[in-house]
Amino acid sequence: KMAQKKQVISALSYPILIFVSSIGAVAFMMLFIIPLFEDIFTRFGNRLPWITRQILSLSEFFQSNAWNFLIFAVVLIVLNKVFSDNSGYQKLKEKIVLSLPVFGELYRTIYLARFCASMSLLVKSEVPIINSLDMVKNMINFKHLELPIADIRRDIIAGSSLHKSMGNFKIFDFEMLGLIKVGEEVNRLGDFFEKLSRNYTENAKHKTALMGTVLEPVLIIFLGLIVSVILIAMYLPMFELSSSMGIG
Repeated sequence: KMAQKKQVISALSYPILIFVSSIGAVAFMMLFIIPLFEDIFTRFGNRLPWITRQILSLSEFFQSNAWNFLIFAVVLIVLNKVFSDNSGYQKLKEKIVLSLPVFGELYRTIYLARFCASMSLLVKSEVPIINSLDMVKNMINFKHLELPIADIRRDIIAGSSLHKSMGNFKIFDFEMLGLIKVGEEVNRLGDFFEKLSRNYTENAKHKTALMGTVLEPVLIIFLGLIVSVILIAMYLPMFELSSSMGIG
C-alpha cells in the first residue's frame, strides 16, 4: 500500500502542480489583469470583438462570485472531513472516482492488487477462506470490495465456490475469475492470488507512469491555449484600433 501510494504521488505530483498553477494563473488573470483592460476598452468606446466580450463577461462572473467559489471549496473540504467515516458517503465518493475515464480504472486496479496480495498471504498461511475474507474485508477500506466480500462469504458458507460467487460482481474482471477458478480446481489458490497480485501491481505501475507522462504535456498545452485565447481577446481590440487610426 505504501509503495503504491508513493508511486502514484511520484507520477502525479508534477501534473497536479501544473494543474493547480494553471487554475491560479487563470484566476489571477480573470480577477486582476482583465479588469485593467476593461477600463481601457471603456475609454475607447468602440464595439468590442465577440471573443473579447465573452472573456470580459467571464471575468465579471468570476469577480462577482469569487468569494462564493472560495466558500464552496471550504464547505466541500469540511464536509469531506466530517463524513469521511460515513459508509454511504465513502461509497458515493468511490463511485464517482470509479466512473472517471482513466483514474477510475487505475483506482480499481490498485485495490484489486491489494485484495489479491492480502488473500495470497492469508491463504498461503493456511488461514481458512472464510476467515481470510473476514480479515481482508476489515483491512481493505474500499466499500466496492467490502460489500461484495460480505456477500461472497455468505455464498461460500451456503456451498458456492469462490469464483462463482465473485462472478456476481462487476468489480472482479474475467482474468481474475478465470485464474481463481483454476486455483480452486488445482488447490493452489494462494499461488494464483499471488500471480494476480503481481499482474495488477505491474498494471498499476504502467498506468501510473503512462498517466504522468501524458498528463504533463496535455496540461501545459491546455494552459497555453487558455492564456493564448485570453491574450488574443484582450489585444484584438487594440489591433483593430491601431488599424483604424492608421487608415484615418
